[in-house]
Amino acid sequence: MYYIPIDQLQPLHHMLYTHNLIEVKEEVQIMNEAKPGLVLDLFHTIVFVAIDQLPLTTKGIVHKKSIQKLIERLNLKEEDLNELPLQITDAEHVPLQVAIILDLLYYLKLVTKEPKQIVVQEKSLNMWLNMNTEQMTSVIVEIIIERYGAYHPEMQHWCCLIRQPVFLSGQWVEVERLLDWMIQEQMVNSSQRDEMRIRAKAWLRALAGFGWVDVGMVSGDRICFRWSISADIVLNVFHDDRWDFSTSDDAITSRYYVQPDFDIIVLPDVPYVLRWKLMMFTDIGKSDRMSIYRLTKESITRAVKRGVRIDEILNFMAEYSETGVPEHISLTLRQWDKDTNHSEIISSSSGIETRMDYFSEQQVKETWDVRKNFIKEIAPVHLVHIENDMPLPESFFPGIEQIPMMWTREFRSYHFSTGLQMMEQALLWKTKVKVSLGAQEVDFIPLHVTHNPYVISGEVYNPVMMQYERIQLSPSDWKELRLIVPNFT
Repeated sequence: MYYIPIDQLQPLHHMLYTHNLIEVKEEVQIMNEAKPGLVLDLFHTIVFVAIDQLPLTTKGIVHKKSIQKLIERLNLKEEDLNELPLQITDAEHVPLQVAIILDLLYYLKLVTKEPKQIVVQEKSLNMWLNMNTEQMTSVIVEIIIERYGAYHPEMQHWCCLIRQPVFLSGQWVEVERLLDWMIQEQMVNSSQRDEMRIRAKAWLRALAGFGWVDVGMVSGDRICFRWSISADIVLNVFHDDRWDFSTSDDAITSRYYVQPDFDIIVLPDVPYVLRWKLMMFTDIGKSDRMSIYRLTKESITRAVKRGVRIDEILNFMAEYSETGVPEHISLTLRQWDKDTNHSEIISSSSGIETRMDYFSEQQVKETWDVRKNFIKEIAPVHLVHIENDMPLPESFFPGIEQIPMMWTREFRSYHFSTGLQMMEQALLWKTKVKVSLGAQEVDFIPLHVTHNPYVISGEVYNPVMMQYERIQLSPSDWKELRLIVPNFT
């Protein structure tokens, strides 16, 4: 018996068939927008495992308390996957999104299961964190398709079809037209059409949860989709010996922003090596394309008790913060350090979270060649082109030079129409607005604006619950406001 390996099916499709993109000219209503992505979910899970570990029951199952904490960190939700037939180890014991994340971590050799707990594999983690987001995503795309999309011959063809270059331009593609083509080419029997429609929709919804496609609908409840990541990422794996994998400290150009309100704004291109070190002494405020980590007394106390010195934290923030560290934050962190009982040092099985110099330049060089083999081992071989230009922070805020300076610098009252403009601008940039609600000043993250009447839906941080909660505002609800953007000038 012979079979076509899944990694060879994609180029065979391209060689043997003609694929035509028929433009969707109708207005598309987005049903499932691409989430921040699996790379971010994997990262926050690894941090959780490294700091807290994942204790196992006597049956080798993750404890329910740990599962709940993991779920809170993930953008991927169970509803993104519940229509997808999956065969994953331990999936019957944990929610689907946790099962997939753990399955990927095992497959990538980033964690391993010991008799009593799940622990981080340091060497593999070093290799992984020194790749950029595009490299990580490219590796994961290949794994996801092979492990979760190839459970059925027709679905193997579907997974290959939607990854053809003509469909990777970011244009909307209608599912029904692709099913017509598959029936015409005898990949699918016409009697299977309804079943394939359900499977295709489930797969696209999962890809949206993974952060790679948007799923929409046009008139007549016809489903369509568009890729939200580049064709290079979908088609290629960053493996070739010609590419420079080094992301040593000297090469890091993208930095984060330490805000006066103890928030640390982390733009999408901040390397994961820096994010790792940040997570050693912060809490997750917002896990999105632009993440927000938060300095709290609890996070600093935990770090100090694990053996991280306060001078290491302050020096690290000063070195990599684009705008430095406000003086009152440095003073506050030192006071929190004084309030900590330094005799209560928490022991760790691995200790990697207590070393702020972990993943240093020397370690990067030591694992350089190993990492190339690691990528080759995990995924098939394709040629790629890497974009070496790092985007400037301003590029994430297009048109900022045309915005009145007072919007970002003055916390004050504005005219009704100006306030709405500021809210819509924050929505466009995916940033926060400081608003006064009664006697309280809060940071509000607008997520949706409706008109007639004007209602702005979004999230505010609840310090009592220690999490973000959804609220709705109308222009009459606030008195003063200010648009919050990093200080990159």
